[in-house]
Amino acid sequence: MVKKMMMGAAGTMAAAMLSGCVIANGNSYYPITVEQRDPVQVVDNTVKPSKVGIAQKQSIILVGIGDGSIDAAARNAGITKIHHIDHEITNVLGIVVIDKTLVYGE
Repeated sequence: MVKKMMMGAAGTMAAAMLSGCVIANGNSYYPITVEQRDPVQVVDNTVKPSKVGIAQKQSIILVGIGDGSIDAAARNAGITKIHHIDHEITNVLGIVVIDKTLVYGE
């Protein structure tokens, strides 16, 4: 009985991971994403993208840590005026996910 319950739990978890239900939040919900970069938004075309700020969050299996916010990325590079924002995700089968926010500006 215990063996059947463990097999059922493992099957449910595998199905959730492969369906993208436990993959980091962002534009990419694919279970097998090696590396992908997506545009988020264009804010101000009058600002020169002379600096790049990066903030990231990581997760291993179901445990995530980090601050991947736009504010954190801007603070990391001393950006006060934002030109545009990109989102980059590296995913290894939903087990290890590195989710980056890249902010360009002055």
